[in-house]
Amino acid sequence: QWDATAPPLTSLLRPVLAQGHRLAPFAPGALDRLVEGERRLLVRCLGVAGFAAANVMLLSVSVWAGLWGEGGGDMGPGTRQVLHWLSAMIAGPAVLYAGRPFFRSALAALKAARLNMDVPIALAVTLATGLSLLETLRGGRITYFDAALSLLFFLLLGRLLDHAARARARSAAENLLALQAASAGRLLPDGQVERVAVAALAAGDTLLVAAGERLPADGIVTLGRSDLDASLLTGETLPQAVGPGAALHAGTLNLTAPLRLRVTAVGQQSLLARLHELVETAEQGRAGAVRVADRVA
Repeated sequence: QWDATAPPLTSLLRPVLAQGHRLAPFAPGALDRLVEGERRLLVRCLGVAGFAAANVMLLSVSVWAGLWGEGGGDMGPGTRQVLHWLSAMIAGPAVLYAGRPFFRSALAALKAARLNMDVPIALAVTLATGLSLLETLRGGRITYFDAALSLLFFLLLGRLLDHAARARARSAAENLLALQAASAGRLLPDGQVERVAVAALAAGDTLLVAAGERLPADGIVTLGRSDLDASLLTGETLPQAVGPGAALHAGTLNLTAPLRLRVTAVGQQSLLARLHELVETAEQGRAGAVRVADRVA
């Protein structure tokens, strides 16, 4: 629900946009497509960088072999120039294509008047490629196309592994949410039981949890004895016996008998929601090495 008396939306978004970040309305499906699209881009860029680096390296080995020996080797300048131009024709388009993840991030940081780890990466690749092209035009003996492409290849490999690790953490957070019950049986003062959405529960409500049902909220057992699957919290697969006075948590599974439960925490206050928040925070956070690299930049 939008509060009409709140500050305008643009005033809330402007500080974040000024830092170079993009914002969009939250849509889980769109987020999944965005993440998958980023992964596919990294895979394509990695393939292009690897293919180009391997081919340019073969050409570079020929040049190095021709430069070896007394008097600069036996390779003529014409042959060397042809090999340099072949390397340039492969490396130029490959750097422009495979370097997109780093170039985009560096440009966004520079537009926001700040630096991040991708700025020196983009600078190094650009200067190495530009200097190599200049040496090729001048007929120089040494170029660095192979170094620029190899650097891109290994950096993209690291970026792809980081993306995969974040995807696993995101999947773990989604699995935690899947353990949240959708509805609950609330006991009314007249003894009747009504099915309500979990969002409608409040602390102090009395719930009836049937056997085979997941607990919809944190609470304390007031009546009944049962066995509980609490592996979500403890990792222990053996059932846990519970009775009156036991503190239970949302997402755990009631196995053998009905329980009457007095609600102590619901929604974002439940342990399950806090676990999900911790996992999500870990997934969104940056590694310590990345933070150090950004500060050094």
